[in-house]
Amino acid sequence: MTTGKNRVNAIWTIGGEQTQTGRGFYKDDILVINFAYLGELRNRPKTFKGVVVYKLINENILEGFWSEKFGDDNFLGFEEARKMTNAEIAQVKP
Repeated sequence: MTTGKNRVNAIWTIGGEQTQTGRGFYKDDILVINFAYLGELRNRPKTFKGVVVYKLINENILEGFWSEKFGDDNFLGFEEARKMTNAEIAQVKP
């Protein structure tokens, strides 16, 4: 959802199981989001944070890379994302 000219609030699901949220901005077919999600570390709940950068490939597909705060400096994740359909969005909204 856009919140201003180039600002966005985002929520997405990974593998149908893990929900992440973030805030960021969009400019020149590049989307940058600072994200957070609740996970576990040593069997205790922990909020993990990071940044993901996507390039818009076409109207629905994005390719990106991400890194987590305090993550392994030698590791950079790569992923592909797609925009959700309106029907999918309606199913996620409370």
